[in-house]
Amino acid sequence: MLHRPALLTLTLLLPATALSGAWTREPGGVYARAGLSTLLPSDGYLDADRQRTTVLGASYRELAATLDAEIGVIDRLTALAHFVYWNVDLDADRHDGRGGTSFGIPGQAGIGARVRLLDAPLLLALQGEGRFALIRGEDPEPHRWGDGHDEARIVGVGSRSFGPAWVSLELGGKLRGELPANQIVYLAQAGRWFGPVALEAGLDGAESLADPPSDPTLGGQYADVTNPLVDTVAADAAHRFGLKAIVRAAPWLEIDGGFQITYLGRSAANAPRLNLGAAFIF
Repeated sequence: MLHRPALLTLTLLLPATALSGAWTREPGGVYARAGLSTLLPSDGYLDADRQRTTVLGASYRELAATLDAEIGVIDRLTALAHFVYWNVDLDADRHDGRGGTSFGIPGQAGIGARVRLLDAPLLLALQGEGRFALIRGEDPEPHRWGDGHDEARIVGVGSRSFGPAWVSLELGGKLRGELPANQIVYLAQAGRWFGPVALEAGLDGAESLADPPSDPTLGGQYADVTNPLVDTVAADAAHRFGLKAIVRAAPWLEIDGGFQITYLGRSAANAPRLNLGAAFIF
Protein backbone atom coordinates (compact mmCIF):
# COMPACT_ATOMS: atom_id res chain seq x y z
CA MET A 1 0.00 0.00 0.00
CA LEU A 2 1.22 3.50 -0.77
CA HIS A 3 2.45 5.62 2.15
CA ARG A 4 0.47 8.83 2.65
CA PRO A 5 3.23 11.25 1.42
CA ALA A 6 3.63 9.19 -1.75
CA LEU A 7 -0.13 9.06 -2.21
CA LEU A 8 -0.38 12.85 -1.77
CA THR A 9 2.34 13.39 -4.38
CA LEU A 10 0.57 11.02 -6.76
CA THR A 11 -2.73 12.85 -6.21
CA LEU A 12 -1.13 16.20 -7.08
CA LEU A 13 0.12 14.69 -10.35
CA LEU A 14 -3.24 13.25 -11.37
CA PRO A 15 -4.28 14.15 -14.92
CA ALA A 16 -7.19 16.58 -14.94
CA THR A 17 -9.50 14.56 -17.16
CA ALA A 18 -12.29 12.92 -15.16
CA LEU A 19 -13.19 9.32 -15.79
CA SER A 20 -9.78 8.39 -17.16
CA GLY A 21 -6.73 6.71 -15.71
CA ALA A 22 -6.35 4.02 -13.08
CA TRP A 23 -5.94 6.52 -10.23
CA THR A 24 -8.54 6.46 -7.48
CA ARG A 25 -9.53 9.22 -5.03
CA GLU A 26 -8.79 9.14 -1.34
CA PRO A 27 -11.84 8.26 0.80
CA GLY A 28 -13.98 11.39 0.95
CA GLY A 29 -12.06 13.10 -1.86
CA VAL A 30 -14.17 14.74 -4.59
CA TYR A 31 -13.32 15.72 -8.16
CA ALA A 32 -15.99 17.44 -10.26
CA ARG A 33 -15.58 18.76 -13.80
CA ALA A 34 -18.09 20.90 -15.68
CA GLY A 35 -17.44 21.01 -19.40
CA LEU A 36 -18.63 22.43 -22.71
CA SER A 37 -17.94 20.70 -26.01
CA THR A 38 -18.90 21.95 -29.45
CA LEU A 39 -18.69 20.23 -32.81
CA LEU A 40 -17.94 22.95 -35.37
CA PRO A 41 -20.43 23.35 -38.25
CA SER A 42 -20.05 20.53 -40.78
CA ASP A 43 -21.63 19.85 -44.17
CA GLY A 44 -20.18 16.38 -44.40
CA TYR A 45 -19.55 13.12 -42.64
CA LEU A 46 -17.59 9.90 -42.93
CA ASP A 47 -19.92 7.51 -44.73
CA ALA A 48 -20.46 3.75 -44.49
CA ASP A 49 -17.30 3.19 -46.57
CA ARG A 50 -15.31 5.55 -44.29
CA GLN A 51 -15.08 8.14 -47.06
CA ARG A 52 -15.92 11.80 -46.53
CA THR A 53 -19.27 12.66 -48.09
CA THR A 54 -20.84 16.09 -48.41
CA VAL A 55 -24.49 16.65 -47.55
CA LEU A 56 -25.56 19.26 -50.07
CA GLY A 57 -27.53 22.09 -48.55
CA ALA A 58 -27.04 20.93 -44.97
CA SER A 59 -24.95 22.04 -42.02
CA TYR A 60 -24.77 20.21 -38.71
CA ARG A 61 -23.68 21.63 -35.34
CA GLU A 62 -23.66 20.17 -31.86
CA LEU A 63 -23.12 21.55 -28.36
CA ALA A 64 -22.81 19.36 -25.27
CA ALA A 65 -22.76 20.41 -21.61
CA THR A 66 -21.35 17.77 -19.28
CA LEU A 67 -20.81 17.21 -15.59
CA ASP A 68 -18.49 14.42 -14.41
CA ALA A 69 -17.64 13.57 -10.82
CA GLU A 70 -15.36 11.18 -8.95
CA ILE A 71 -15.91 10.50 -5.24
CA GLY A 72 -13.55 8.44 -3.10
CA VAL A 73 -15.58 5.84 -1.22
CA ILE A 74 -12.99 3.61 0.44
CA ASP A 75 -9.36 2.85 -0.28
CA ARG A 76 -9.03 1.68 -3.93
CA LEU A 77 -12.71 2.38 -4.74
CA THR A 78 -13.99 5.54 -6.45
CA ALA A 79 -17.61 6.20 -7.41
CA LEU A 80 -18.33 7.89 -10.76
CA ALA A 81 -21.23 10.07 -11.91
CA HIS A 82 -22.00 11.61 -15.30
CA PHE A 83 -24.57 13.91 -16.90
CA VAL A 84 -24.79 15.30 -20.43
CA TYR A 85 -27.18 17.72 -22.16
CA TRP A 86 -27.07 18.15 -25.94
CA ASN A 87 -28.17 20.97 -28.20
CA VAL A 88 -28.28 20.10 -31.90
CA ASP A 89 -28.72 22.33 -34.96
CA LEU A 90 -29.37 20.91 -38.40
CA ASP A 91 -29.73 23.55 -41.12
CA ALA A 92 -31.00 21.90 -44.28
CA ASP A 93 -33.07 22.62 -47.36
CA ARG A 94 -36.56 21.35 -46.57
CA HIS A 95 -39.59 20.93 -48.80
CA ASP A 96 -41.81 22.58 -46.20
CA GLY A 97 -39.71 25.75 -46.25
CA ARG A 98 -38.83 25.63 -42.53
CA GLY A 99 -35.11 25.50 -43.30
CA GLY A 100 -33.87 23.38 -40.40
CA THR A 101 -34.24 22.28 -36.80
CA SER A 102 -32.73 23.22 -33.46
CA PHE A 103 -33.48 21.51 -30.18
CA GLY A 104 -32.07 20.55 -26.81
CA ILE A 105 -32.02 17.03 -25.41
CA PRO A 106 -31.49 16.06 -21.76
CA GLY A 107 -29.39 13.16 -22.96
CA GLN A 108 -27.96 10.75 -20.39
CA ALA A 109 -27.13 10.32 -16.73
CA GLY A 110 -24.66 7.71 -15.58
CA ILE A 111 -23.22 6.05 -12.50
CA GLY A 112 -20.25 3.75 -12.13
CA ALA A 113 -17.17 2.78 -10.15
CA ARG A 114 -13.42 2.37 -10.57
CA VAL A 115 -11.60 -0.29 -8.54
CA ARG A 116 -7.80 -0.09 -8.29
CA LEU A 117 -6.34 -3.59 -8.52
CA LEU A 118 -2.59 -2.86 -8.47
CA ASP A 119 -0.55 -0.03 -6.93
CA ALA A 120 2.35 2.05 -8.26
CA PRO A 121 4.59 2.05 -10.16
CA LEU A 122 2.06 0.52 -12.55
CA LEU A 123 -1.52 1.13 -11.54
CA LEU A 124 -4.18 -1.23 -12.86
CA ALA A 125 -7.90 -0.72 -12.42
CA LEU A 126 -11.24 -2.02 -13.60
CA GLN A 127 -13.96 0.51 -14.40
CA GLY A 128 -17.65 -0.04 -15.09
CA GLU A 129 -20.37 2.47 -15.85
CA GLY A 130 -24.02 2.51 -16.88
CA ARG A 131 -25.58 5.46 -18.72
CA PHE A 132 -29.32 5.87 -19.05
CA ALA A 133 -31.52 8.00 -21.30
CA LEU A 134 -33.34 10.86 -19.57
CA ILE A 135 -36.17 10.96 -22.11
CA ARG A 136 -38.55 8.06 -22.68
CA GLY A 137 -41.23 9.61 -24.86
CA GLU A 138 -41.48 9.78 -28.63
CA ASP A 139 -38.11 9.23 -30.30
CA PRO A 140 -36.94 12.66 -31.51
CA GLU A 141 -34.68 13.52 -34.39
CA PRO A 142 -31.85 12.84 -34.53
CA HIS A 143 -32.34 9.25 -33.43
CA ARG A 144 -28.66 9.07 -32.54
CA TRP A 145 -29.66 10.70 -29.22
CA GLY A 146 -33.12 9.18 -29.18
CA ASP A 147 -35.24 7.75 -26.45
CA GLY A 148 -34.13 4.53 -24.82
CA HIS A 149 -30.45 4.97 -25.67
CA ASP A 150 -28.99 3.13 -22.67
CA GLU A 151 -25.47 1.72 -22.55
CA ALA A 152 -23.00 -0.03 -20.27
CA ARG A 153 -19.25 0.37 -20.50
CA ILE A 154 -16.59 -1.88 -18.95
CA VAL A 155 -12.88 -1.14 -19.43
CA GLY A 156 -9.55 -2.20 -18.01
CA VAL A 157 -7.17 0.68 -17.25
CA GLY A 158 -3.40 0.85 -16.81
CA SER A 159 -1.57 4.04 -15.82
CA ARG A 160 1.90 5.08 -14.72
CA SER A 161 3.52 8.32 -13.57
CA PHE A 162 7.10 9.32 -14.41
CA GLY A 163 7.69 12.28 -12.13
CA PRO A 164 5.69 15.14 -13.68
CA ALA A 165 4.66 12.99 -16.68
CA TRP A 166 2.06 10.25 -17.02
CA VAL A 167 0.74 7.73 -19.51
CA SER A 168 -2.56 5.86 -19.42
CA LEU A 169 -4.32 3.26 -21.54
CA GLU A 170 -7.83 1.86 -21.27
CA LEU A 171 -9.49 -0.80 -23.39
CA GLY A 172 -12.86 -2.46 -23.17
CA GLY A 173 -16.37 -2.66 -24.57
CA LYS A 174 -19.58 -0.68 -24.76
CA LEU A 175 -22.89 -2.55 -24.73
CA ARG A 176 -25.81 -0.55 -26.09
CA GLY A 177 -29.48 -1.17 -25.50
CA GLU A 178 -30.55 -0.31 -29.06
CA LEU A 179 -28.89 0.36 -32.40
CA PRO A 180 -26.12 1.33 -33.13
CA ALA A 181 -24.37 -1.95 -32.47
CA ASN A 182 -22.05 -2.72 -29.55
CA GLN A 183 -18.52 -1.33 -29.75
CA ILE A 184 -14.92 -1.84 -28.72
CA VAL A 185 -13.66 1.35 -27.03
CA TYR A 186 -10.20 2.61 -26.13
CA LEU A 187 -8.41 5.68 -24.78
CA ALA A 188 -4.64 6.34 -24.77
CA GLN A 189 -3.23 9.45 -23.10
CA ALA A 190 0.18 10.95 -22.37
CA GLY A 191 0.83 14.22 -20.55
CA ARG A 192 3.32 16.26 -18.57
CA TRP A 193 3.21 19.06 -16.03
CA PHE A 194 5.37 22.13 -16.62
CA GLY A 195 4.93 23.89 -13.30
CA PRO A 196 1.22 24.83 -13.01
CA VAL A 197 0.55 24.00 -16.68
CA ALA A 198 0.18 20.55 -18.23
CA LEU A 199 -0.07 19.41 -21.82
CA GLU A 200 -1.87 16.20 -22.76
CA ALA A 201 -2.22 14.30 -26.04
CA GLY A 202 -4.73 11.53 -26.53
CA LEU A 203 -6.17 8.99 -28.94
CA ASP A 204 -9.65 7.66 -28.32
CA GLY A 205 -12.16 5.78 -30.34
CA ALA A 206 -15.02 3.36 -30.68
CA GLU A 207 -15.35 0.68 -33.35
CA SER A 208 -18.59 -1.16 -34.02
CA LEU A 209 -18.69 -4.94 -33.74
CA ALA A 210 -21.07 -5.10 -36.74
CA ASP A 211 -20.80 -4.20 -40.41
CA PRO A 212 -23.35 -2.04 -42.19
CA PRO A 213 -25.55 -3.80 -44.78
CA SER A 214 -24.19 -4.14 -48.30
CA ASP A 215 -26.09 -3.03 -51.40
CA PRO A 216 -25.97 -5.45 -54.38
CA THR A 217 -26.91 -2.63 -56.76
CA LEU A 218 -23.70 -0.85 -55.73
CA GLY A 219 -21.45 -3.78 -56.53
CA GLY A 220 -21.34 -4.98 -52.93
CA GLN A 221 -20.52 -1.59 -51.44
CA TYR A 222 -22.03 -0.71 -48.10
CA ALA A 223 -25.45 0.86 -48.29
CA ASP A 224 -25.60 4.31 -46.71
CA VAL A 225 -29.22 3.79 -45.77
CA THR A 226 -29.55 6.78 -43.45
CA ASN A 227 -28.10 10.23 -43.04
CA PRO A 228 -25.54 9.63 -40.26
CA LEU A 229 -25.74 13.27 -39.21
CA VAL A 230 -29.35 12.64 -38.23
CA ASP A 231 -30.38 9.00 -37.87
CA THR A 232 -28.98 6.12 -35.89
CA VAL A 233 -26.98 3.71 -38.03
CA ALA A 234 -26.21 0.05 -37.54
CA ALA A 235 -22.41 0.24 -37.43
CA ASP A 236 -20.89 3.60 -36.55
CA ALA A 237 -17.25 4.20 -35.61
CA ALA A 238 -15.05 7.18 -34.74
CA HIS A 239 -11.33 7.45 -34.00
CA ARG A 240 -10.04 10.79 -32.73
CA PHE A 241 -6.82 12.60 -31.90
CA GLY A 242 -6.84 15.38 -29.34
CA LEU A 243 -4.63 17.92 -27.58
CA LYS A 244 -5.40 19.60 -24.26
CA ALA A 245 -3.83 22.26 -22.04
CA ILE A 246 -4.50 22.23 -18.28
CA VAL A 247 -3.86 25.17 -15.95
CA ARG A 248 -3.80 24.66 -12.17
CA ALA A 249 -5.25 28.02 -11.13
CA ALA A 250 -5.48 27.04 -7.44
CA PRO A 251 -4.99 23.86 -5.40
CA TRP A 252 -8.72 23.26 -5.76
CA LEU A 253 -9.26 24.51 -9.34
CA GLU A 254 -8.05 23.42 -12.78
CA ILE A 255 -9.05 24.91 -16.13
CA ASP A 256 -8.63 22.93 -19.35
CA GLY A 257 -9.16 23.54 -23.03
CA GLY A 258 -8.39 21.67 -26.21
CA PHE A 259 -9.62 20.16 -29.45
CA GLN A 260 -10.24 16.80 -31.12
CA ILE A 261 -10.26 15.77 -34.77
CA THR A 262 -11.82 12.60 -36.21
CA TYR A 263 -9.19 11.11 -38.52
CA LEU A 264 -11.02 7.84 -39.21
CA GLY A 265 -14.65 6.87 -38.85
CA ARG A 266 -17.85 5.49 -40.29
CA SER A 267 -21.24 7.21 -40.15
CA ALA A 268 -19.79 10.03 -38.06
CA ALA A 269 -19.34 13.77 -38.49
CA ASN A 270 -15.72 14.66 -39.19
CA ALA A 271 -15.65 18.29 -38.07
CA PRO A 272 -13.22 19.40 -35.33
CA ARG A 273 -14.52 19.48 -31.76
CA LEU A 274 -13.52 22.15 -29.22
CA ASN A 275 -13.57 21.41 -25.48
CA LEU A 276 -13.47 23.66 -22.39
CA GLY A 277 -13.76 22.63 -18.76
CA ALA A 278 -13.32 23.61 -15.13
CA ALA A 279 -12.45 21.00 -12.51
CA PHE A 280 -12.98 21.43 -8.76
CA ILE A 281 -10.95 19.27 -6.38
CA PHE A 282 -11.79 18.86 -2.69
